[in-house]
Amino acid sequence: MRLRWLQELGRDGVAHLLELRPDLRQVIPQTLESLAQRSASPSSVLAAFADLDLFVAQVCAAAVGLGPLVTREELAAVLEDVEIEHLVAPLTALAQRAIVGLDGDFIETTRSLQNVFGRPLGLGASAVQLLDDRPARFCTDLGRLLGVDTAGRKGEVTGKIAAVLGDRDRVLAVLATAPDDARALLEELTWSPTIESYSAGSWVYWPDRKIPGPAAWLERHALLLPLDAHLLELPREIGLILRGPGWTIKTQREQPACAAGSVPVADIDVAASAAADATVRAIGSILRGLDLTPLPLLKTAAVGVRELAQVGAGVDKTDVDAGRLLNLAGELGLVGHASSIDRLVPTKAADGWLERTTAERWRALVQTWLTSPRFPSIAGVTLDGRRQGALVYDDGLRENIAARRTVLETLCELPVGTSIEPSRLIEALLWRKPALHSENKVPVGLLIELHLREMEMLGLVALSAATTAGRLVAAGGLEGAAKAIAAHTVAAVAGFTLQADQTVVVAGALADEVDRTLRLLADVESRGQATVLRISQGSLRRALDAGETSMTIRAFLETHATKGLPQALGYLIDDVARRHGGVRVGSTRTFVRADDVTLIAEIARTKRLGKLGLVAIAPTVLVSARTSKEVLAALRDAGFLPVGESAGGKVEVTRPAHERAAYPSRGPTYEPSPPLLLDSTAVARKLFTRG
Repeated sequence: MRLRWLQELGRDGVAHLLELRPDLRQVIPQTLESLAQRSASPSSVLAAFADLDLFVAQVCAAAVGLGPLVTREELAAVLEDVEIEHLVAPLTALAQRAIVGLDGDFIETTRSLQNVFGRPLGLGASAVQLLDDRPARFCTDLGRLLGVDTAGRKGEVTGKIAAVLGDRDRVLAVLATAPDDARALLEELTWSPTIESYSAGSWVYWPDRKIPGPAAWLERHALLLPLDAHLLELPREIGLILRGPGWTIKTQREQPACAAGSVPVADIDVAASAAADATVRAIGSILRGLDLTPLPLLKTAAVGVRELAQVGAGVDKTDVDAGRLLNLAGELGLVGHASSIDRLVPTKAADGWLERTTAERWRALVQTWLTSPRFPSIAGVTLDGRRQGALVYDDGLRENIAARRTVLETLCELPVGTSIEPSRLIEALLWRKPALHSENKVPVGLLIELHLREMEMLGLVALSAATTAGRLVAAGGLEGAAKAIAAHTVAAVAGFTLQADQTVVVAGALADEVDRTLRLLADVESRGQATVLRISQGSLRRALDAGETSMTIRAFLETHATKGLPQALGYLIDDVARRHGGVRVGSTRTFVRADDVTLIAEIARTKRLGKLGLVAIAPTVLVSARTSKEVLAALRDAGFLPVGESAGGKVEVTRPAHERAAYPSRGPTYEPSPPLLLDSTAVARKLFTRG
């Protein structure tokens, strides 16, 4: 049957079919017969519904429910508020995909569709389907009971039986003689689930099997047929007769409206640029944080929930948003695990990404997000009773590329400046592509909500409306979208305010180079409309350890402090710089030395350093059995400002090592189905040439 459909589609129709059903071109078909066979497989048929809306699916389900051959008039009659002309578009879409066949006024369906829809219209399987699995003797006995000619092959006999079972006059005549309890059971099976459980025990060929109750009478009169050893089913032909004329099922021909209101476009785009800029900068902050302090990883090389909270605190985000950002960074290949696989660090690609402009970084981020089959928002979601961490690549979700594109396209089809109601959007998307989220573990409502959140973070959606950048991305204009984001991005500032209490107030986003140096000199204390950092003895010691001097620190602060350098902070810088390096720690065994005898004596008396086992071997030298690293850490914890000393007596500068990942934590990359090495028209031409 499907081979005939392909032949009737013709060369151009088959070429179009290959474009509409990408799975059929994973392997270039060699003959029309092989293409027909592959297009009939249940998995391929199910995939063909991925881009079809609910009304098309309802039309197809009704056609399957009514039988292998049904007229347009019969189909329209069972669909509520549907006229024959309403069927043209959905039937054309189905025929173009070789899901159904169109023969004039008739619609042909196949058994493979029955496997896709199960029990469409609440009707049972056809008599032919129910008899297919029964032994030949069973069919012969049933045929004799119904008075049909049982000569010929089993398939011929079952066809004759199905014709008799579909005889309306016969069925109504038999039903007129049925007991009340049998008639009541039959009425229930007509409108409720058609499969009813009745224990049949170890059954022999019908009709010798003995079943108590009203089902026995219905089975003896061939109104019920066995589905298996324990189940009886009302055949579809009989169910249609019992329902009589005038019954219909509800349909939904139009996509539900999801518009909620109107928002000024300027407000939308300003909010979009702010969100996009914040996301790009937050990823940058995470990368710089990992540069200074690598993040511990689980044994699976994923980031645990506890560590996500730590990352979120560093960029003033929730742990869920932090996980989303880490996943995006992973998709970009900006983070990965070190060779020891126990900590997360930036990759070499992160250095190049951080040197780009904000617009360039945003463009790379969105490009990766669009083509990634992974789901960045899986972080923080509870699946199978477990809350997911970040950089988890075995979540078992379906490919999400089509899902996110559908959400964005649906929003972009609304008039410019139109906001949406999320709950209505869910209804619209479920109508638009009902098969889209059918196999995801995440509930569809939550899935769409998280897709929206991702789009808000990227500036594709703002104030519940599609942004100018979002519309350009949906249309394939990523370059123009980057320009739209840049047009409303507030320029980074190079200045900050130093206060007498040693805090630094930053209003707005700092330029990257300024931000990088300031993070070395100060620690973030709070975030909000302005970021507050604090300069302390410890943070200054960190900068001095990295090779800075009091002069370079003063020069930096005086250059960028809009209100000058407070006198008290200048004194602190000078004092820390003066004391910095007064104590030296070396690694010959481990020694501690200082030119100041009093300072060495103070260290020797400090109880907090008792665990080091310090022993004086000279008025200005102490030794310890501990490593130099342990001694340095202990002295700093005790309030001293030691520095490391090499074997040659030089101060060791402890600037961060900038370890780079050996293995990026990028998830599987998306490789779209090939558009055919030969174009679809050429393939179709060869198929028809070969016959």
